[in-house]
Amino acid sequence: MARVLPPFHPDDWTLPAVLLVARAQRGRSLLADRRVAAALEAELLRTCPRFEVAPLAYCVTPESVWLVVAARHDSAAARAMAVRWRQLTGLWYREHAAQTLWRGRLAGRLLPDWSATWAAVRQVMHEPVRLGLSPRPADHRWVGIPLAFSGGDRNGRPTPR
Repeated sequence: MARVLPPFHPDDWTLPAVLLVARAQRGRSLLADRRVAAALEAELLRTCPRFEVAPLAYCVTPESVWLVVAARHDSAAARAMAVRWRQLTGLWYREHAAQTLWRGRLAGRLLPDWSATWAAVRQVMHEPVRLGLSPRPADHRWVGIPLAFSGGDRNGRPTPR
């Protein structure tokens, strides 16, 4: 079951929000070992508050982690949080598996308004469905969805409450 993230109030955060994608090394599955996915999720939820960043949505897939985040003060904090999260999880993985976890750079895109931000949230939520990992976003264990989208119609499309 998906994790429902704490309530998010747009007035408390600044735009642009940021869509970020961290890709695993080729041949590494982030979902092959449940401990890896759990560590990625736990460290994300621990790191965000340190940078005054709110996770709006996230999804761990076999090959990547998708994040939509908003910062309290500026979007640079969101990117800094993601870089630090990648460092921490990469170090954890190297200690436990003696291998490198992440490849390449952290991919990112600024989301200039709330319309683009909520479209990115929907994209991240539906990534497990697109990849065939689950029939509905809420059925994938390694996805975090906003409270407003925690419901859904029978086709798995989010329905704001």
